[in-house]
Amino acid sequence: MRLFVALGALLVFACAPVPEIEAALAKPKLQSVGAEVKSWGVMLRKWTVDAEGRVEHTSGGRPGQAPADTTIDVRRLVLPAASRVQLAEAIERVKAVLATPEHCDERLTDGPYGTFSWDEGAGAQQLKIDGNCVKGRDAQLSEAIFAVDKIVDDAAKATEPVERHPATQDR
Repeated sequence: MRLFVALGALLVFACAPVPEIEAALAKPKLQSVGAEVKSWGVMLRKWTVDAEGRVEHTSGGRPGQAPADTTIDVRRLVLPAASRVQLAEAIERVKAVLATPEHCDERLTDGPYGTFSWDEGAGAQQLKIDGNCVKGRDAQLSEAIFAVDKIVDDAAKATEPVERHPATQDR
């Protein structure tokens, strides 16, 4: 009898849901994420990542440099699984900061700006990037967005460009 009770308990335990696995399955899958970062009207970098981790990354703009003297680099790569996990975690941080009221305690001028977007299957979400806030909730939001940006930018910059052309072709 004890054997049947022990086997029954083992069977029930083996079928019990594992919280970590359930949490991973319950999270929406990242369909896409992207950013465009500018300064002084010049595109510093623009990138997109799709659901399979494929990245298209364009960079090279330099504020104050003539477009004819600027070379734009285009890179294409696939983010490794670990980087995609980091990306999803970084986006969760962005969402957590967004849940708090907007507020900026200190502003400077000439910070980077642009757009940041992501889609977890329920439609694209888009934010304006404002790097001018340096203290307060809005600064935390910028930091969270630039943490996402850094994951993609660092991975892209570790690869060779697949295409190069003068910035005048981008206009």
